[in-house]
Amino acid sequence: MRSIITSVFLCGLLSACAQPNGASNENVTFTKESGKNFIAGFMPVDVQIVKKDGKDTPFSDDSDRVESFTGNCKIREARYTTSVSVPGKVSLPAYSQGALPIDVSCTFDGKTKQVRLQPENLSRLQRQSSNIGIALLCPVCGLGSAIGSSAKGANREGDVYGFRKIIISPE
Repeated sequence: MRSIITSVFLCGLLSACAQPNGASNENVTFTKESGKNFIAGFMPVDVQIVKKDGKDTPFSDDSDRVESFTGNCKIREARYTTSVSVPGKVSLPAYSQGALPIDVSCTFDGKTKQVRLQPENLSRLQRQSSNIGIALLCPVCGLGSAIGSSAKGANREGDVYGFRKIIISPE
């Protein structure tokens, strides 16, 4: 039993350090060579235009969607551009340094909606997911892992920044 718990714990720790991987950059056009610096990988990102019922809570999920729209979105960052038909998936660069916000412009039902999105710390999100998994299997181990992670800070050197999903509200 002890070796199983140790194995699960070590797997969780290793997955917290995992680098993003995904589809290639076939749709991304780099407008500046500096956009190719510090790429940790390409993340497959879901892009959707959805109208929700307005009952956003900390625990809301995809089940509170009322209407989904189809259209096209252009994604621009200072160093690259890409486009995607929505709903759809696009591979975006994830950076170990110098991640910048993206501008998303979506056209649907004769309307255009533009938003600016900030990159997320993907490494931190992975660490949090690993801590939850460890806590479910071994509450004492999970508590120790969470305390150890929080002592090192939320953002660490070498963390990877990028985007998990892009959800645009039509309003």
